[in-house]
Amino acid sequence: MRPPPTTSQALLTPRRIRLILAGTTLVLTLLVLPDWFKVFVPEHQLRKFLLSALSVAEPAYTTALALVAAGLATSITLVTRARRRRKPRPLAARSLLLFCSCLLAFMMAEAVTGAWRAWVHRIPPLPAFSSQFETHDPSTLEVAVIGGSSAYGLPFEKWLSTGHIVAWKLQEIFPGRKVRLDILAEPGVHLERMHQKLAAHPRKPDLLLVYSGHNEFTYRFRWSRSVPHYIDDAPPFDPRRALRDWIGRISPICATIRDAVEANGLGEPPPPEVTRTLVDVPAFTPQEYQDRLNDFRRRLDAIVTHCERIGTIPVLLIPPGNDADFEPNRSLLPPGTPRADREAFARAFQQIRQSEHDDPPAAIVAYRALLSTYPDFAETHYRLGSLLRNAGDLDQAAHHFRAARNLDGLPMRCPSDFQQVHREVAARHSSAILIDGEAAIAESSPSGLLDDSFFLDAMHPNLQGHARLAQAILDGLKTRHALGWPQDTPTPSVDPAQSAAHFGLGPQAWITACEWGASFYRLTAYIRFDPTHRLLQLERYRQAAKTIAAGSDPKDSGLPGIGVE
Repeated sequence: MRPPPTTSQALLTPRRIRLILAGTTLVLTLLVLPDWFKVFVPEHQLRKFLLSALSVAEPAYTTALALVAAGLATSITLVTRARRRRKPRPLAARSLLLFCSCLLAFMMAEAVTGAWRAWVHRIPPLPAFSSQFETHDPSTLEVAVIGGSSAYGLPFEKWLSTGHIVAWKLQEIFPGRKVRLDILAEPGVHLERMHQKLAAHPRKPDLLLVYSGHNEFTYRFRWSRSVPHYIDDAPPFDPRRALRDWIGRISPICATIRDAVEANGLGEPPPPEVTRTLVDVPAFTPQEYQDRLNDFRRRLDAIVTHCERIGTIPVLLIPPGNDADFEPNRSLLPPGTPRADREAFARAFQQIRQSEHDDPPAAIVAYRALLSTYPDFAETHYRLGSLLRNAGDLDQAAHHFRAARNLDGLPMRCPSDFQQVHREVAARHSSAILIDGEAAIAESSPSGLLDDSFFLDAMHPNLQGHARLAQAILDGLKTRHALGWPQDTPTPSVDPAQSAAHFGLGPQAWITACEWGASFYRLTAYIRFDPTHRLLQLERYRQAAKTIAAGSDPKDSGLPGIGVE
């Protein structure tokens, strides 16, 4: 007689060994294959493949979960009836066991994913005591900068940034101390990423410059992302779709899939054709907007609290943007606006726009009439602001340009709600120095407007912009006598020409800036309904790069943000 199998023999049957090997091979393949794909497959093709796979992942998952729930309910019903009738139903019992196992697996996967998401998006613990940092040399003045590409200095990062100019001038104020600058800022990141990076920074800064707020939406949501907005565009009620949507809202796995879709779509440029309409839809829901705002508030407050604990002076720079010369990306009507009214509005708007050149005063009156009915349409505010600027009514023009920025359904510039968070946090923490970047630029602008004279595109400062922001920061430090600022030492003047000479800002830097401007407008031209102005800017930057390369003075390029006056 054959002896009974041992426990290990019972567990490691040939079939189970084959399943384990197959599963291990699959996991290793998924870990290694993407790197091989990157070698043999172009990145945009790989991204397109990933987006295609991810687009079906959430519907497939929610459908599978709904089927398991339905199967479990059916199995329970069949087994219960069989027990009452005292009839064996082995298939129903096995089905019940199978569906219970599947549901348990789903629950475990959801729990693990939820815990992982909570850890990734947590408010990270920041070093609390100076002993946790590297040894601090009191003769060295540590300056750190966090934020996105504007704080990074893009596209001048090889030469200068706002932080570089501040550090240079601080060296003049404190000649006996060495000033060390840490640019922790990264292009294309939001405050969450900076918060996490600051938690891992090994040195205690004496001065922390926070220059963040432009990337809270455009580096979380793809340019093509659209959410349901108008009530009459909603599809008929379908209980199966409603169930899948409900699962998607509460499931951490579905949230992770959606984040992966957005992350893989961020680098995908729009096709060179018009895909948006004048009356558009937003890229996020009202709840998503509020979630982003709340998270920004929590993180900025945590960073300033951390600075107070360790004796660092936080400087909160309200990020300025190009309000006057960069149109909103998307404009929206109220959700309850019927389709017929939306179409009538679009026709009326286009008629007014066509009349702007021939009769500007009448166009101003007509645009104001549109705003009296639909006050939250961003493009109306922008067109009206442009006409008022031409008419010399600069205060009203600035008002409408700000409204256009704040009402954008895909904002690339820091909205006023996020700017207000800086003020709120600074009001709660007396150690914080608040610098209003918008006011600083407006004070230097002959027109009082934030326009191409200070920016290369929607939000990246040119040399004049960086110089003006650095001057405002130095003025703020002087007012507080921060860092031991000598009582009788005035604020050093930041001159753009001197800054260009000090940091070696020559023709190649201006060519790089023009190439950046051309690239920016090429990527953003078709994310709105009318690419005309941005395509014109694209050609102007391309031509300017050619003329500078041919030996012309950058200030003669015809672009107000290029060159040193």
